[in-house]
Amino acid sequence: MDFRSRRRLRRSPPRGPGGDDLISALHDDMLLQILQRLRCARAAARTGVLSRRWRGLWARLPGLTFRDVPAGVVKAALARVPRRTSVSLLDVRLARSVSDASRKLDDAGAKSLLRAAERLSPEELVFVLPHEIVFKPGPPVSIVMPGFRRATSIELDTGFLHVKPPHAGGELPALERLSLSGNILDIGAFLDRCPWLRLLRVIFREVEAGPLQAALATLEAAVVLGLTVSLLGLECDQINNWRRSVNGLSVASLLPAAARLSPHELIFTNNSFKRIFADLPSFPSCATSFEMESRTFRFTQLPAKEFSALERLCLAGCTIVNLVTMVALCPRLRMLKVMADRSARDVTINSESLQELDLSVYGDVKCQSIQIMTPLLKQLKLEVCSYPDLRVSISTPMVEKNRLGAAMDFAPEMEKLPVASFTVLELHLNAMGHVLGGLLRHLLMTHHIQTATRRLKVFLWDWSRATCPENCPCDESKNWRSQSISLTHLEEVEINNFRGGDREIDLVTMALRWAPRLKTMTIKLADEADTDCWAKNIYNICLAYPLVNCSVYNRSGGLV
Repeated sequence: MDFRSRRRLRRSPPRGPGGDDLISALHDDMLLQILQRLRCARAAARTGVLSRRWRGLWARLPGLTFRDVPAGVVKAALARVPRRTSVSLLDVRLARSVSDASRKLDDAGAKSLLRAAERLSPEELVFVLPHEIVFKPGPPVSIVMPGFRRATSIELDTGFLHVKPPHAGGELPALERLSLSGNILDIGAFLDRCPWLRLLRVIFREVEAGPLQAALATLEAAVVLGLTVSLLGLECDQINNWRRSVNGLSVASLLPAAARLSPHELIFTNNSFKRIFADLPSFPSCATSFEMESRTFRFTQLPAKEFSALERLCLAGCTIVNLVTMVALCPRLRMLKVMADRSARDVTINSESLQELDLSVYGDVKCQSIQIMTPLLKQLKLEVCSYPDLRVSISTPMVEKNRLGAAMDFAPEMEKLPVASFTVLELHLNAMGHVLGGLLRHLLMTHHIQTATRRLKVFLWDWSRATCPENCPCDESKNWRSQSISLTHLEEVEINNFRGGDREIDLVTMALRWAPRLKTMTIKLADEADTDCWAKNIYNICLAYPLVNCSVYNRSGGLV
């Protein structure tokens, strides 16, 4: 490492023959165009340190954007904007305060800030609260939408807070596009305040089953009158009351009610532990994305109608009895994330359009065969619980990124993949009881991995707590530490959840020795790791490889 000090060269702004600052001499309109390109009100305000000419100029920008700033800071900045000033855009995406005491006041501060924003009368408003929940005494804060009379487009995301429509008389007479997310108490009143509303994106968070059914019925009536629902989200995974009131019948009835709104995108999350069986509703031809997350949801009946426009189907934790038919019903499907049915012995994915596949196969009866035929597939993630003699047939000639996780021998399965080059190899290692370095050597000796992998990412789960069983195949060669393989194209190595055991140190040493062209080594430590001790050990090892840029990070992401 080179610790020599270097003097930073600084360029002064261009100056004229008399030494004048030519940039600051520009007309105000030109300076405002320069500030607009910064796309951040805070950065624009900081230009005031350049010269007096720039001070306060940011407050005259036609659009103000604040990203990841606490509410109090934004409110103080808006107070400096001259009165009777209107803006075309006000984009505020708040961050939590740093101190615990201030964080408890963030929600009230956001409520006050939104009222203050009404003075600027923006034509377009984006106001997003952080989704992180802060527990504090007293009743929860309710956000009331002010009457933004000039606004034609509003995006309001209150996280998990209650959001209420404008008070009586506080109409939104020019509003055409509304994106509303939060614990929405009265969607009908929102619609009544927006006489010109044409496009709605709405996410209901933590609304109980009964009121949610009523809200969907209200939206259905509005859709009949011409309202377009671009996105519909039903996120029901935090509130205990919802979990107590939920049952298979109520959840199963929500999906058909949602389908009747003809949303382009549908998001449904439910983390109830109750097993739910339901029919997959037939969505209209305009639906392009369906995303669902549930622990125990099983679709037993598929519609006869085709999902002609569906491009993205993400069913995390859900199972489909007839996966073959489901894929056949989606001729334009590009992304599929699904768990095969728990009783599946044979799993087949055959799609001419699919480009990204995330398939999980678990169950009481273990899978015996997997057949994937996807000529356009670029990304493949496969998680399988299988018999040792699992039959795998994968035809993906265009695949670029693979991630395999299975209760089986990895190396033979990797050899089966018809892929000429693995440029990125990501390994999540959570099998108990193996020698880490020996196993990695066994996997990386696969020819097309050894010769083409450029980036290796390794995730270690509970590894240092395991003990290798007697006669383990990964430790067959007791002298594997003295042996070598040549990873001729490997340039980047990233090791996550590093605890600092001897086996993990072996992995660092072997990667440095096996990869002659290695450029970067990134280590991300686990929570329980002795940060200073293991960072020092890793840096000492890397000193023998001066061409490798080595970085060690703690769990929070800070460089050690």
